[in-house]
Amino acid sequence: MCVFRPLRGTDHEDREPLDIESLIPVFRRLYEACMEAGLPIGCAPDVHVSLVLLPEECESLSTRPFRWHRMKLAVMKRVFAAQFARRLRRRPRA
Repeated sequence: MCVFRPLRGTDHEDREPLDIESLIPVFRRLYEACMEAGLPIGCAPDVHVSLVLLPEECESLSTRPFRWHRMKLAVMKRVFAAQFARRLRRRPRA
């Protein structure tokens, strides 16, 4: 989920930045909705972004444990990382 600050030259340049506290429920719901839907959040290896907040980065905003799904995600993450690494090793080098 991405919440951009108003930048000069954009349609929203004259608006105030959003209040961070008011966004906490939005980001909390983002994480909880992904977990409720069983989405494989955080499983793709080496995804690092600075413009958006990834669903897995919102985990600390939720008080719901989602223990089973979090355990499943931990296993999936290791499996996907191993598969990805194996594919990279098999790929011919240019």
